[in-house]
Amino acid sequence: MSAQSAQSAYGSVGKQQQAMGSGNVDSAAARVGAALNVAVVTLLYGVAVALFSAQLVRAWREVPLTNALGVVARNKYAVSALVDYVAGVSFTALYILFVEEQVVPAVVISMLSISLGNPVLLIYTLVRVWKFGSVSSGILRQRTLSTDGSTTGRGGVPGLIPPKFSRVVSLVVLSFYVVLFVIFVLVCVDALQTQPMRAGFAYIMSHGWALTTWVDVLLGIMFVMSHVAVQRTLSVLQIICIWIALALFGHGVTLLYGIHLCFLSLAQPGRSLAEAFTESAEQE
Repeated sequence: MSAQSAQSAYGSVGKQQQAMGSGNVDSAAARVGAALNVAVVTLLYGVAVALFSAQLVRAWREVPLTNALGVVARNKYAVSALVDYVAGVSFTALYILFVEEQVVPAVVISMLSISLGNPVLLIYTLVRVWKFGSVSSGILRQRTLSTDGSTTGRGGVPGLIPPKFSRVVSLVVLSFYVVLFVIFVLVCVDALQTQPMRAGFAYIMSHGWALTTWVDVLLGIMFVMSHVAVQRTLSVLQIICIWIALALFGHGVTLLYGIHLCFLSLAQPGRSLAEAFTESAEQE
């Protein structure tokens, strides 16, 4: 019996060591994967910001900034690009207000992203990604739900919103997104009826400020794709479909995505819009 007991004990220890070894391998693989994701996002965002900066300098040399709006207004496809930018920034600026932990930086960075464009958003996102060491933790706040459903408090701008007004905020944002989506569709349809798409695209490519606006839109789409990719509630197929839709239809899809998040917050009692925008819930 003693020999059998010793053999059983040795077997148990061996299994524990094997499990620990497997856990260490999995942990190391996860760290390598996270580091690779950070490197890829850093490369993509860095190249995007560099290209935008180069295009901005070229546009500035061609036409003064004071005449930029006039260049865009002369063509309805360029106007569509501007409305596309507004649609995107209505999502990303709100995201910054929700995700940043401090009120003053949240407001300042959000305003800078509106006035200076999506490079501010991408740089801010990169800072968060490097700070937290992973893409998902940098883009989303990782919320932990305990078994009783309780959550920790939030700081920043969301912390200033009383819980009783959470539903009102969701309804206001939802209404704004619906109206903006209708405007986006009307502007795009009007542009399509005015001239062929090829002619509109040719105008954008040949006028610096119109092209700068379009490139800015692409940077915003790049971020929204990242935001969608780290949402654990979406399947791989759903993520791919949303990516394709974003590439084809621009920030009109971003508005629909924002509307979806508004409905999520309204459908789940106690879940604020800030949580829908910036948190990935994990059950303990």
